[in-house]
Amino acid sequence: MKNKNILITSGPTRGIIDDIRYITNSSSGELGVAIANESLFRSANVCFIYGKGSLLPQIQTKRLQLIEVRTVNDLISVLKKELKTVNFDVIIHSMAVLDYEPKRLYKGKISSAQNELRITLTKTPKVVNMFKEISPQSFLVSFKLESNISKRELTKRAYNSLLRTKSDLVVANDFKNVLSDSHKAFIVDSSGIIKAEFNSKKQIAKGLFDIIEYQI
Repeated sequence: MKNKNILITSGPTRGIIDDIRYITNSSSGELGVAIANESLFRSANVCFIYGKGSLLPQIQTKRLQLIEVRTVNDLISVLKKELKTVNFDVIIHSMAVLDYEPKRLYKGKISSAQNELRITLTKTPKVVNMFKEISPQSFLVSFKLESNISKRELTKRAYNSLLRTKSDLVVANDFKNVLSDSHKAFIVDSSGIIKAEFNSKKQIAKGLFDIIEYQI
């Protein structure tokens, strides 16, 4: 991966309710950091786009560019700029992007005197569909996170996601297996079969690049 340009998205996004409150996804960015560290270890140039409040790579190097975003719209704006400016060899989209966000942004702070507060959510654009549209030459790795389903069904959904998004690989996860000290996941390729299985974030990062290096 020496001198390859890699874009990594990591961590959560936020849907702003008012000046103080927001909704977000459950994501620490720990896996994204492991992937970035492995990229840098293999001498790649890394553009690391991360959600506000998430973990960051601690490696100090000119080969690492850090860009913070908060909302889905922030992410889209940054991606459009970066994808049109840099020829990325690999894109790894591990960020937990909100599927829904508040329809209305309230100015100031909503009063806490109300006994009930109703917030209407609207669907956000599917960011993962942007990558191949803007940068079709890039090798795309996307992620599929589900909750409490069978391995067979998760594999099926990951493969369908791969076809929809035109990804080259999909990392499939079940939320019940995503823990701070362990992370069970497997990689599905364009044949629809499981390419490899892992039990930790470091294993995922290393194994992912072993496969990528073989394919690009």
